[in-house]
Amino acid sequence: MDSRDDTKNWENEMLEKYGWYIHYQTDGNRIDAHTHGLSENFNHPDLQIVLPISHEAVQGIFRELVDQIKEGKVFEEGKRYDAMIGGKYQVEFIKVPESGREVLRILFPDPKGKLPSEEDCDPMYRRQWMH
Repeated sequence: MDSRDDTKNWENEMLEKYGWYIHYQTDGNRIDAHTHGLSENFNHPDLQIVLPISHEAVQGIFRELVDQIKEGKVFEEGKRYDAMIGGKYQVEFIKVPESGREVLRILFPDPKGKLPSEEDCDPMYRRQWMH
């Protein structure tokens, strides 16, 4: 069995056990962390994070949002959500293509609380919008 088989087995196990899993890609300059299984198992678009944060932070954020989705919350493109991610941040979502499907990208505010859609957002955080 090669590593692709191991990966596919792990993915299937996670889908069976939890209904979703995280796929994390990076090339050193950019991050693409996204979920699989939300659309099929919870009738909600999968989620994506492109802000360069730790694997642990990505996992915690996705778990928090997926728990809300499992409770019936539906996140929508273009809508701002207050008190998210541990009750601390305002975030918004945009629809983007990812490997032949559409996902909801989570847009995080910069240290001053400005979201990427706002003109005076820090350039590093604004890249989430264009990434």
